[in-house]
Amino acid sequence: MEYAQERVTTLHDFGGAAPSAPVGAATVLVPLTDHDHATSAADWIFNALADLEPERVVVALRADRRRVGAVAEWLEGFDLPVELLWCTAPRVERRLAEAGLDGAAGKGRDVWLGLGRAAESEYVVVHDADATTYDGTCVPRLLFPLTRGYRFAKGYYARVEDDRLYGRLCRLFYRPLVETLAASHDEPVLEYLGAFRYALAGEFALTGELARRLCVPRGWGLEVGVLGDAFGAGGLAGAVSRPRRPRRRARVRDVAGSVPRDRPAARRPVRRRRGV
Repeated sequence: MEYAQERVTTLHDFGGAAPSAPVGAATVLVPLTDHDHATSAADWIFNALADLEPERVVVALRADRRRVGAVAEWLEGFDLPVELLWCTAPRVERRLAEAGLDGAAGKGRDVWLGLGRAAESEYVVVHDADATTYDGTCVPRLLFPLTRGYRFAKGYYARVEDDRLYGRLCRLFYRPLVETLAASHDEPVLEYLGAFRYALAGEFALTGELARRLCVPRGWGLEVGVLGDAFGAGGLAGAVSRPRRPRRRARVRDVAGSVPRDRPAARRPVRRRRGV
């Protein structure tokens, strides 16, 4: 592992350290679609979260009414304090419309809705449910910097899988765009946006106070929008970049945009809660 520092503090994975972190004071927010539930990756992730024992897990679900029951039943199989938020429920849609916030649904809106509950905790971790190499170090690694004066921690990981280079959206669009803008505009936010190893990574952690201030884009601009809000709140000094371990492997879209659907995997037996 090289040890270069970017303009934001970068904490490297030296020796596989697993620092102590306030997992019990954190809510883990997992945006989920009905197509993602019960996959082997999702099963693995929720089992790992059960071992971590966070304060709660909020699942922000975007699903058709006919699939909500199946997702809820699947989540009940984990020994976790899970709260399921159906983001496209008719009642939610009506409340948003009454507040002038109706519009297209998307991952960003799901996360924004979920943050309303998650931000009641002292700390919040947000990550997807598609990483097949997820392990229990992800959450504490993201939380650790928040106990050392930082307000926002962004995950990153190598996009090399099976001898192939992925991450083309970041390599071929995001980074050249930011570099081009920075060459002609002397704005600190552009330096900030270019300082993260993989700015489009879906994993991040933040304080509950900062989570209550986020204005998350409702569509697929979530990752960059969160970076912008984090910069406004804490600047370069308030953010840290943190690697995931082991290397992240996700269900990757091919060029045509399709995502392979794997078969549901058997869950481990539900562990008994402590003291029960």
